[in-house]
Amino acid sequence: MEPRCWPEHAPDGSAVHVERQPPIYPGTTLWRHGTAFTGLYTVRNGCIKVMETDETGGDRVLSFAFAGDMIGLEALASGRHETTAVALTEAMVCFLPWPLRAEAGADGALPLRLLQRASTLLQQRSRAIRLADPDLSVQRFLKEIAARIGRVEQSGGAPAIRLRLPMSRMEIGQYLGYAEETVCRSMHRLRRQGEIEVSGRTLLLKSKAGAPRSAALPALAAAPAPVRARSADSTLA
Repeated sequence: MEPRCWPEHAPDGSAVHVERQPPIYPGTTLWRHGTAFTGLYTVRNGCIKVMETDETGGDRVLSFAFAGDMIGLEALASGRHETTAVALTEAMVCFLPWPLRAEAGADGALPLRLLQRASTLLQQRSRAIRLADPDLSVQRFLKEIAARIGRVEQSGGAPAIRLRLPMSRMEIGQYLGYAEETVCRSMHRLRRQGEIEVSGRTLLLKSKAGAPRSAALPALAAAPAPVRARSADSTLA
């Protein structure tokens, strides 16, 4: 039930208080830098970007959150957010007030499970590094996003994944640590190589020529996304 945040009727011994929020629209801010931490958000649908302002005053995207992702945990220790979270698309989120308030009869197992999941994601991000090759970085980023929100279809008799990017080329660059022009050039080279088809923000990611049909699609989306090296308290996504 993660994409919906919570079951309508949670089993006995596992219920915590969750506030379902009304739909939010592109540009809506969930929190700003300096806002007091009052709880966690989980994404039901849509895309939320979490960003910070660097030393030069420019925006740096830390993560893109999709259905099932939890965001905001990095502010727990200090009590204030050092980031800003903005909706890139129409989205729905659930809010878990902190400290988690268990419903009557809950035994606390579910809050512990949430924290264990958060810890695992933070560990994964603390070990991730940015790739030196921008073409490979962009390609792996697109594959990771396609694995989250893409739709499988056939292209020339081979499986492919179609998706519409919720973020701009500039925001991809802010996430990967490249200029917008670098991202555009990398996507142009990938298109010339036949790896992708591009129409605005709509992409078609193709499997490698000659790959067995059964193995082509897993190979297409298996690579992890590149993430710039950050401390272990990075925002989840």
